Amino acid sequence: MVALDYEISEPVIDGKHVYATTDLSHRLFTALKPDTLRQRGVTNCPIPALIAAMAHAQPEMLRAMVTVRQLATPVRAWWYQTPINPPNTAFPVDKVVRVRFQHRSVEVTPRLYLGDDYSARYCHTTASEGYAPYIEKAYVAYRCRFDYQNLNFWAGYSATPLSVERIMEDFVADYDCIRFKHRVHPQTGRVVAADFTVFRDPELASFDAPPGEEDQEQFDGWSTGKRVGGRKAQLNKLHGFFKQSHRRATVVTTANHTLAVIGYAPLVKKVTLFDAMSHHVPHEETIGLGEFLRRHDGVYQARIGRSKRSWRPPD
Repeated sequence: MVALDYEISEPVIDGKHVYATTDLSHRLFTALKPDTLRQRGVTNCPIPALIAAMAHAQPEMLRAMVTVRQLATPVRAWWYQTPINPPNTAFPVDKVVRVRFQHRSVEVTPRLYLGDDYSARYCHTTASEGYAPYIEKAYVAYRCRFDYQNLNFWAGYSATPLSVERIMEDFVADYDCIRFKHRVHPQTGRVVAADFTVFRDPELASFDAPPGEEDQEQFDGWSTGKRVGGRKAQLNKLHGFFKQSHRRATVVTTANHTLAVIGYAPLVKKVTLFDAMSHHVPHEETIGLGEFLRRHDGVYQARIGRSKRSWRPPD
């Protein structure tokens, strides 16, 4: 057994056989359409949902987020903390893909992994673009200790798993959100929202603390949210958020899922949601605000150009 000796750490896959690899660094962006995103391999729906929402509302942000850097001298790469067993050797790399998150840039190799059906093992686009899988791969290196299985929201390494808030902070930094709970009206039987609260630019207690080493609910600003009472006022607040979704990346949540907002018709007050889960048939759905309020429990929207921390393209 040869001791681990690498220059670039490669995220560890799920332990299954690697049937093949591919390199999409030469085609990072082609279609850049939200409805091409597909989630696969791990239960990390907020990431493909947010990437789809960014492709819809802020494609220029995605283009600046992912770049390729050619290396003057090739380096070696190998799976993180995995011994090299002959005849296997660390593989050479003459370029890296750099992904710029809000508080750190991460470089990964151009290798992407295929499953036993020779299609993409993890997040991908139907247009075979590189930006989405490289963002996910870099996030595995950044937040998940170089292991794709730690990206599972329901089975990650951390007692305090990754959250939608953590991902919003890492991808877009500044955001607003609405959180609401549901109850049934005792007389009418109608489902109404209770504890409907709007939070403006909440911030994580620590930008770079690993998820397992921070209390995900310790955010500056959660205690200063503005509660909104009355169904009409709540629907108007949702209307105001969704009207901005064409230029501010917006995702919505249920108790166990996250979807991208990829359209809103303000005259009829209907929102179009995109579900990237590939074990379902990925689809779009357009629903009215009343139905939305009944079926969901949160809205998260990027803030662009409204605070000192707002995103700017890298130099």
